[in-house]
Amino acid sequence: MMISVSGEEEKPSTPKYIVQIGTDIYLPDGTLQGARGTDGELKELMEANGADLPVISWDILHEVAKTVGRPLKVLCLTNGTTNTAPTLRAIQAPYAQFITPKASINIKSISGISSVKVTGNKTGEADERYVVAKTNIETGAPDWYVKTATGWANIGKIDHTISSEVNKVAQQGMTLEELNAITSAEWAQLFDDGNGIPKYEWIAFGYLQSQKSSTDICENDELVMQVNMQGKWVKAIHGTDYNYEYDGVDKLQVHILSDGDYKLNRVPV
Repeated sequence: MMISVSGEEEKPSTPKYIVQIGTDIYLPDGTLQGARGTDGELKELMEANGADLPVISWDILHEVAKTVGRPLKVLCLTNGTTNTAPTLRAIQAPYAQFITPKASINIKSISGISSVKVTGNKTGEADERYVVAKTNIETGAPDWYVKTATGWANIGKIDHTISSEVNKVAQQGMTLEELNAITSAEWAQLFDDGNGIPKYEWIAFGYLQSQKSSTDICENDELVMQVNMQGKWVKAIHGTDYNYEYDGVDKLQVHILSDGDYKLNRVPV
């Protein structure tokens, strides 16, 4: 938010404020007054309609500034000179932020997701919501998914610059507890190829952080994903990985020399 404060001589000792957004003047209650006129017209308007800061409808005016994409300026009418004009300090909570990674995680080498665990910190009225994508976001905007009581739901593509789309994440996104509670079987359902077989290729996590007050804290510490890697069987090397000996004519003893999982295949002669 851009803030400018102006002051001139021979004006009321009690400061009066109105707001300018772009080239338009707004009254303290958020009503559009019209384009800014001459300095004399502006002075008359502020003397008649200006108000003290606590009564200005900041929420309404912030939304107007966000919608039109123009800076919000606070104009002050006071009897101070340019050297003694009042200093205005604004404290506000940021707009909700939908945060996504630059790239998806390649998971083509896994056979399953055991768990996803997020740790973070929230205080006050801060809130955080999570969504999941299963395509490579570097090649195009992905569809985002959330886990519901009845299964996975596709909430579509999300443009972080459009408030109505970001609100979908706020309303439908998963809480940290809900994301952490997803089971391995439920992750497999998300990646189902349509034939009951999970096909793991890409995964990405998006999250929405929102604060009601400037003192609220909303932060992530880490996201840990535990997966099962796809194994690859290779031929063991006799003398390095294993050894064997016959105990009589009916028993074969195999001695494992290296760590790992082994399959034994005895071929009759």
